[in-house]
Amino acid sequence: MFQSFRRWALTYVLGAIAGIATRLSGPALPLGADIFMLAGLRVWSGNRRSLLRSGVTNVCRATALLLVSAVPCFATFVPFHSQPLWLAAVGGASEATVFHFDGPTETTGKAANDPTIVPSYSSQGVDFLPFTGTTIFPEIQRQQAFQIPDPNRDGLLANTSSPNPTNDLDGRAIKFDFNIPAMSVGVFTNRSPNGLGDGGFLQAFDSSAILIGQVTLDPGIFGGIVTDRVISHVSIVNTFDSDIKFGIWDLQFSRNGLAAVPAPSSIPAPSSIVMLGTGVFAMLGYRLRRKARKGAMRTTPPVGAVATTVNGDPFTLAPLRSLST
Repeated sequence: MFQSFRRWALTYVLGAIAGIATRLSGPALPLGADIFMLAGLRVWSGNRRSLLRSGVTNVCRATALLLVSAVPCFATFVPFHSQPLWLAAVGGASEATVFHFDGPTETTGKAANDPTIVPSYSSQGVDFLPFTGTTIFPEIQRQQAFQIPDPNRDGLLANTSSPNPTNDLDGRAIKFDFNIPAMSVGVFTNRSPNGLGDGGFLQAFDSSAILIGQVTLDPGIFGGIVTDRVISHVSIVNTFDSDIKFGIWDLQFSRNGLAAVPAPSSIPAPSSIVMLGTGVFAMLGYRLRRKARKGAMRTTPPVGAVATTVNGDPFTLAPLRSLST
């Protein structure tokens, strides 16, 4: 029993050390690699005559442990409805790229992929996409100061060119891909002076099309997210008014992410830390219990022992054993 307990403790310690060493020396292993690494170490420390049975059993055990302990490994994002706070989170205005859609070459009717727009959006990190199922891109609309809260701006990138029906929210969404490793994005939608306008939500996805985070968009009010994962795709969906027409007059993004969350390769995963702590405490418990048992064996005289003294010091004579012939 104690040997089995010691093997389990040793397995956790070795698994944790391997996981931490891997993460500090290179890219983080996926969760599945941790699972099979731990299961393999457990099989190695057990009975080699039952590798298959032990392997299956311990893959299940390791999976349960790591799924519970690795929950904090998943990506973190923070939604913002304050542009100054969003800028502070990415390191200041100098760390953000901003599109206002009202430059000298951004004129009414030009599609977002128009090659005459200088500098192009693509060269700055953004590839705008056509509306779903079409080859038609969002278009620039100028002289729109009446529905932009900032008096110095008059350009919108609008979805009015979309041929998709108004009940197809995704088909009328403004979408784009990042061609740089951006980790933060935010937008302003249109709003007139009387407070009316358009809004909905912004969604950010990673390169596997997995949703990283979502933030609501109110008319004319900033909405953005900052995350610890690279954003590959963004979708801006309008849910206001029956015509589902809207525009964005300010798009901001940054390569910087959550300053409080280091890159995955720079810290051990929580699963490795849990394994290390479990293994260390188990080894300590095993050591203390073994020491206590040895102490009890030394202090308890055997049955039939005779107490005496040698040179004034207490001494115990063990009983004589009978020799069988």
